Amino acid sequence: MPTSQLAADDERNPTFPASTIAWSSIGSAVDHLGLADDALRREGGARLRPVAFFTVCRGALVAAGQAMWVMTGTPDVRLRRVRLVEREEVNSLKVFLDDYVGDESTAGDISPELVRQLRLKAGAAARRSKQLHDELHPRRGEASVTRILRDAADQIIGLDGDPWLRRAYVFEWRAASGDAHARLWQRSVRPHDDIPLIGEGSRLRVSTGTTDSYGQSLAAATLAVSQAFELWVPLCLSSGWTRRRRVASGGPGK
Repeated sequence: MPTSQLAADDERNPTFPASTIAWSSIGSAVDHLGLADDALRREGGARLRPVAFFTVCRGALVAAGQAMWVMTGTPDVRLRRVRLVEREEVNSLKVFLDDYVGDESTAGDISPELVRQLRLKAGAAARRSKQLHDELHPRRGEASVTRILRDAADQIIGLDGDPWLRRAYVFEWRAASGDAHARLWQRSVRPHDDIPLIGEGSRLRVSTGTTDSYGQSLAAATLAVSQAFELWVPLCLSSGWTRRRRVASGGPGK
């Protein structure tokens, strides 16, 4: 019998365990926050890049949001969310393998046996994707990043009643996505510093962000990571399961 809630979730979808996606998401979030911390604590003083700092915080926010998403809700809701993420994973793997094997230059670089193996793996991913689609009948946008972050924010709002979180999470995701894709629109909505141009009737932008905008981006990501850890611990503390998992995968445990 399962000895913790997370172990029970794992047993319901053994091909893609809930604990795997939750812990790998937390690990990714912590790694992104670590890079942000390196920038703040660097010898000689903090150096906040005008664009990249926001995208680093975005990475932490999205990863932590996904961890929260698969660890909250009823058992059936959690199972559906894990399987939706699994479908996204196998779809991405299939697209990558199809593109790689289908590249005209591939035939001259890798052996026919490797090509065969990659095609078998792509076929397996396609079959699993179809199986999940037929079983889940996913709704459009159900597992989008925006939906995941809104649900994650609602999880925290349920604890302290602050609707700022939903707006902050979605703003940081969308604005930092603009930064990551070299767009310009987000610079018109993010706080910044500018100065008037004498005789021009216009202003010159002199910064991409402000101390407050950098702080909000980092705070939203940090809060999300903290909440993900708070969810993780009770889900696997009810037994020696955490000790076994720590030995097997490097995860935390008591």
